Amino acid sequence: VADDEKVYGENDPEFEDAEISEYIGEELDGIDLSVSRTNEDEDVDVYEDVLTIGQTAAQLNALYTNYSFTVENGDFEIKAASAEDLGLTATPYNNVYDGQPHSITATVSVSDGTTLYYSTVDPESDDFEESNWSTTAPTWTNVTAAQTVYVKAENANYETAYADATVTITKKAVTITVADDEKVYGENDPEFEDA
Repeated sequence: VADDEKVYGENDPEFEDAEISEYIGEELDGIDLSVSRTNEDEDVDVYEDVLTIGQTAAQLNALYTNYSFTVENGDFEIKAASAEDLGLTATPYNNVYDGQPHSITATVSVSDGTTLYYSTVDPESDDFEESNWSTTAPTWTNVTAAQTVYVKAENANYETAYADATVTITKKAVTITVADDEKVYGENDPEFEDA
């Protein structure tokens, strides 16, 4: 039985019939060589010997006593789906100072089994270390120029996805207004109202 594979999330392919070695005349023409999968696992992995035909070697040996059968089952591999299939997006934050902590917003379309990691160090830089990743998004409260946040989405059934976005907090405009006031000539200045 030939090995076969698929990408995570896809349907099983149509398995090719098993190949049988030479035999005499048409004596073994009745053997069903169609292949099926004996497991139902759908996680990314290599599943050994799960592609097989409908009869075991022992059953075939009992039916066809002039032959000694060996059934070599095939392996089935489920490969990781592409990073794009995770649907990772990173939305920047750009607003005026409000005294609250802010970060980017990262989302994935496949949340089940997906973990998001954040870093303020570019994963492509020489200074980057794996310990720079954290499951907590960094935040900024005070005014700051654009701060880049790098995001990594990991899921055992997908290739790792990456994105980045920035946090920018600009100054809040404050106006101090002093009210006009007056007095009559010769009088003392009034008590001025606070601005």
